Amino acid sequence: MMGHIIEWYYNGIAGIIPEEPGFTKVTIKPYMPNTMNHFSCSFKTPQGGIKVSAQRNGKEVELNVDVPDTIEYLVDRSNLD
Repeated sequence: MMGHIIEWYYNGIAGIIPEEPGFTKVTIKPYMPNTMNHFSCSFKTPQGGIKVSAQRNGKEVELNVDVPDTIEYLVDRSNLD
């Protein structure tokens, strides 16, 4: 059961979505509900650690993403706007 909560957090909130096996390519598409003001998530992959954090400042959301050079990635902010 705890596995589902962990997956929901890194995949649903932080939006770390593997696009290819071994996390060689990922999409970062975070989601932050209006009831949430900040989150921070780190996830270890075979390619290295991915870190995603967001902070709500009024109506704006500041997003910080740290991805190893060995991972090809795309950041999609559409769930934050």
